[in-house]
Amino acid sequence: MSKIGIKNFRVFKEFTEFEIKPITLLTGPNNAGKSSFTKLLLLLKNGINKLNFNEGLHNLESFDKVLNWENKQDTLELFFDNEIPFLTDDFKVQLTYRKNEINKISISNNINTLLQCNYDNDFTSGQSLNELGIESDEYISGRAPFDSFILNLNITFLIDLIYSKQLKQKFYEIKENNKRDYKTIILTDLVVGNHEIFKTTFPDLIDLYHKEETINLDIYRTIALYNEINALEKNYLLYDIIADGKQITHLYQDKILELQNTLFSTHKFDIDLDNLEYGKDLISILKSILPFTNKGVKSQISQFFKNELQSKNIEIKETALGNLIFNEKLYNQPFFNMSQDKGFYKESLFDQFSKFINTNERVFKNINYLSANRGSQKRILSNKSENDIDEIVLDFFKYKDKYLSSQEDYEKTLPEFTRHFISLFDNNNREYFDKVLEILEIEGTLDIVRYENVISVIYIKQKDKDVALADLGFGFSQLIPIVLKIINTVESNSEILIIEEPEANLHPNLQSKLADIFALTVKTFPRLNLIIETHSEYLIRKLQYLTAKGDISPDDTSIYYFNADKYVSPQEPKVKQIEIRENGNLSDTFGPGFYDETTRLQFDLMKLNQEQNN
Repeated sequence: MSKIGIKNFRVFKEFTEFEIKPITLLTGPNNAGKSSFTKLLLLLKNGINKLNFNEGLHNLESFDKVLNWENKQDTLELFFDNEIPFLTDDFKVQLTYRKNEINKISISNNINTLLQCNYDNDFTSGQSLNELGIESDEYISGRAPFDSFILNLNITFLIDLIYSKQLKQKFYEIKENNKRDYKTIILTDLVVGNHEIFKTTFPDLIDLYHKEETINLDIYRTIALYNEINALEKNYLLYDIIADGKQITHLYQDKILELQNTLFSTHKFDIDLDNLEYGKDLISILKSILPFTNKGVKSQISQFFKNELQSKNIEIKETALGNLIFNEKLYNQPFFNMSQDKGFYKESLFDQFSKFINTNERVFKNINYLSANRGSQKRILSNKSENDIDEIVLDFFKYKDKYLSSQEDYEKTLPEFTRHFISLFDNNNREYFDKVLEILEIEGTLDIVRYENVISVIYIKQKDKDVALADLGFGFSQLIPIVLKIINTVESNSEILIIEEPEANLHPNLQSKLADIFALTVKTFPRLNLIIETHSEYLIRKLQYLTAKGDISPDDTSIYYFNADKYVSPQEPKVKQIEIRENGNLSDTFGPGFYDETTRLQFDLMKLNQEQNN
């Protein structure tokens, strides 16, 4: 997930999109709404199926209270460009919320809507089925409207997508130090040659896996899909009709196309919510009904031809295209069953529509947050206090204990009551922290001593003495929690860390060094994204300098400036994205009262001096 769109949430009256980059800065004057975006992320951390306003750090009151006060709609809309395994990145998932719960789900791009699932509050959709000769009461059992759901699938659009071969596959390669290099293949980018791998089809996957384990299995799968699509006879028929043992598809092609298009676009389900496998929310309902969609459409087509031909001996089978979409298993291989052909893969292309929720839930659930109240000059840290640093150190040791519990001779490596910071880190984290200390011009290494699993003391070991963090100055006590929190976030496999006002209580020189630390962070941990709420001109200026110097890429940073309401106009939006260009310049200007405050004060002082001299 690299983009999040919002509509009708707090200051976001109109659709506003945020692109999540390794360093995303939220800035602007006080009370302009900068925290609205981070509050939303913290709300979604509680779960996206149902918005939970009773728990968490978001400090939001209720659904009605978070809707924009100028927008008359009673729904909140969220948009994600999520990882749906076979769709290209220009597709977005839209979730529409009403009264805390998702009311509608849709997947679309700028051209068309591919899939939509929503509650059905009336039964008018039965009319189009009657026109096809299908009784609407075969779909509608008379249940209450809130138990009735409609799945709209633009099957023609899906088939067009398959034939265009604009399908993607994300995979990774293992590099040095076991780092994963993530890449994405688009099928049209493949160069098909004579090598064995380029002839791969689905039946070949298992044999090839055992022959060439050095090539990522996802690449085999991508090429197999490419070749299977190439082998298709290009038409839009998903089903063959067999009557009394004879195939009659060619006699009814137009009718089959009409039926499949209409049935997929108005597929209705009546569901007993008490018997669902996953849950009662709309995402869980979509997960539950998707596996039965193809079966339901086949059943309705079969019923139509039984009525049309006055025959009970009607069989509906998927064509090669239908088999590729609904039956061919090419995702989510169970590694424990690799030696068996059956079940080597468990999911089809069609099954992937419900998988977006798994990625979204994991990303939001694992969001980490660091408040401005993070540091402390206390010499002894407890397991919990009003400052973030106490809990950060506690979490730090939890991750380290988990790591060390898997190592041989665990008990032999540690003193009975103390554990040393350096010995607990892997090489990558240790090198990162050493470089941070160099940036801060702190000699020595960091050492955290833990006593009886109750209290902790942070030291800087300098030659023959230990210097308590509290003795280094208040500024450093504000910075060390940021660095430890970054490492904790990486250790927890989280992808997003929100940092509130990292410049709080820091001298301008240290504010500038924050940029160096963040630049080092995105180089060391490329999967981590930092969302930083800041007022610091020094931080932004230094990032500009580092970009111009080539120490950080323009693609690594993005700035979102929140205008004060009085400056919002048709020409000046509430939120605007500002990029740092390769030469260090900004792509746009900030609004009044922020970036130019120092210059304004200097100019006012100069005017005052001139007046006094006259």
